[in-house]
Amino acid sequence: MDQLSKVLLAIVILTLCLIGAGMYTNYALAKDANELEKRIVAIQDNIKNGNWEDAMNELIKFKDYWSKKQHIWAILQNHFEIDNINTSLTRLTDYIYTKSLSLALSESSVLMQYIQHIPKNVAITLGNIF
Repeated sequence: MDQLSKVLLAIVILTLCLIGAGMYTNYALAKDANELEKRIVAIQDNIKNGNWEDAMNELIKFKDYWSKKQHIWAILQNHFEIDNINTSLTRLTDYIYTKSLSLALSESSVLMQYIQHIPKNVAITLGNIF
């Protein structure tokens, strides 16, 4: 194998690795976001039904799951976005604790928007590249 062939092979392998890593990242973020969205919907359903204790329990489960995934998301995304999620979680916790229906529903919708935004923003698409 001559020198040019080795260089081309190395470039092809690195390119495939980058594409594979990007596809895995998209998959992992989408999977995590989907799980977090399900938990937010459960929180919202409990709030709407006046089940404040159940809403708080679901929020605790959300926080546990988020604490496990947060460091991975922080590697891939601007820390400002992660801070927005954490701030929203803090507000939502207080609103559920004080049983404020409209504020809790509103903040849970904001939290949902933050969660949905990150995978779309990080996804390797032509729109995000150009």
